[in-house]
Amino acid sequence: AWETPAMTMNYARTNVNAVLMPDGTIFIVGGQRAGKWNFTDPDPVLEAEILDPATGMFAVTPPMEFPRQYHSVAVLLPDGRVLCAGGVDPTNTVERDLRQMEVYSPAYLAAGSRPQVTSAPASTGYGAVATVATPDAADIASVVLIRPNSVTHHTDAGHRWIKVPFTATATGVDVQLPATARIAPPGHYLIFLLNADGVPSEGEFLRI
Repeated sequence: AWETPAMTMNYARTNVNAVLMPDGTIFIVGGQRAGKWNFTDPDPVLEAEILDPATGMFAVTPPMEFPRQYHSVAVLLPDGRVLCAGGVDPTNTVERDLRQMEVYSPAYLAAGSRPQVTSAPASTGYGAVATVATPDAADIASVVLIRPNSVTHHTDAGHRWIKVPFTATATGVDVQLPATARIAPPGHYLIFLLNADGVPSEGEFLRI
């Protein structure tokens, strides 16, 4: 039977962007309360929200300076931050495009030292073991692959977060890559190493 999840955002919003983060949370940004495609919406939602799937709770961030509504984008950067850009400028009735950008720094960047990656393969195949060199191998708690998002009109059917098995060694971690394209379609992924505090390394591009 279908069930309605208890998760509820703090702000009702339409025209939003969602970004999968290295620590497994979901960054939800932008939108408007009006509930319609409106180029001159007077009530945008400037606060972003971060969903923790483990608890079903949404944490509210400080407000952005600029609204991010229709035709906006939000993209995970390799350093773990999120670039927010585009949208509609409600004060400009001629060009309409909002040309400022902002970058969000998640709390995990202030939660302690980040794991370091000293080398990683540029490409590998399905079912392969990828060796990622790190001086922090003993502290690594999880390894994830994130397919870089490419969003249009607030939709990205290819964005995905994949937790992969790994084995720590004296000089790094041996990462077991997904066995089939049904789990990880061919293409580029960012590989992140995370410690027990959920602090990620900088992402390294890996082509499967």
